[in-house]
Amino acid sequence: MQFRGKNILETEEVNFFVENRDSFLEFCSTLCKRKKMNICHDVLEDVLGKIYDCLYYETLDEQEIKEELKNLFGNNECFSNYILSRSFLYLIELYIKRKNRKNISSLMNGTRKILEILNGEGVRVLSPINTPSFIDSLIEEKSMFSLNEDIVSTFAKILKNEDKLEFLNLYEGVCIRNFGKIISVEDEIITCEVPLLQILSMIEEKCAYIVKNSFTCDHVKADIQEFDISKKTVKLRNFVRFSNMPASQRVYARVHPAENIFVTLGNEEQKIEGLLYDISKGGLALLSKEELSCQEGDTLSVSFKLSLPNGNEEKDISFDVKLIILLDYNGNYRYCLKSLANENDEFIAKYTEQRAEETLKELENKIDNIKK
Repeated sequence: MQFRGKNILETEEVNFFVENRDSFLEFCSTLCKRKKMNICHDVLEDVLGKIYDCLYYETLDEQEIKEELKNLFGNNECFSNYILSRSFLYLIELYIKRKNRKNISSLMNGTRKILEILNGEGVRVLSPINTPSFIDSLIEEKSMFSLNEDIVSTFAKILKNEDKLEFLNLYEGVCIRNFGKIISVEDEIITCEVPLLQILSMIEEKCAYIVKNSFTCDHVKADIQEFDISKKTVKLRNFVRFSNMPASQRVYARVHPAENIFVTLGNEEQKIEGLLYDISKGGLALLSKEELSCQEGDTLSVSFKLSLPNGNEEKDISFDVKLIILLDYNGNYRYCLKSLANENDEFIAKYTEQRAEETLKELENKIDNIKK
């Protein structure tokens, strides 16, 4: 199994993988027990141990990984995806707790690759590791993820006290933030009543984010089990708490463009082209099929044409950026870039403000169509 950065993990992170192997496997086993899955502990350790080892040296090819997972979990792809996603989040948490986290993108690429093998080639992996909010947290270099066994009990207390939860999701890059209330808590699932605006943004990200309060103490991410548009309700499960939510602290609005905007990114030796993924006054991200010869932390340059959504003005934009993180992203390279000195700041701020208003209008129009 090969992925971008595996050679780096093989040469620079062997000690990390060896030191945390037992902890990772114990975490996997605990998850299975909590879900009341009758899986032999020794078999689980054998199979997931081989898959874990694939992250830093070659033990299995892709077909063997598929077969091993099927032997372990049967045809229950949803459950196996859940176990691996949560366990990889735990592994990433262990990694980012260290002072030296320079190879986080390589670790991300490896965990994503295994999930893609599990889900099938060309299938978008429905994992928290793939959500914009999770990637934001890595860029901010602050987030710590962990599972909280008592979080459902906490939600039961919130229901009893008739308090509300605050939800925050991204819709086309725009923050959607509303309060909702818990209607019921059954087993490990909570049912919440929230505004339609929020439900649609949850559907967009395929998960829900709950802003921390005096009860939860941490932010919480949850998978969507089902939703009912007519009743404005959503059922949530598989809760993960984390200490930092960059989307709730954004200084600048970030938006996705409504049309394809081609961007040139480069250094003195090489230039590549890609499509603008999102943009704010503080930076931008672009997707490209091409790989630029560079390292995280390098200073690069970008150039592109940007037209205001209202059509009143178009401008040639060019400025220097710092490469924050480079990720394999659904068959592309995703370059996450921080803006350096930029004389176009005000124009970009005007663009993001107008595009955010346009995005919210699109979302409101969806709601109007649903109500008809």
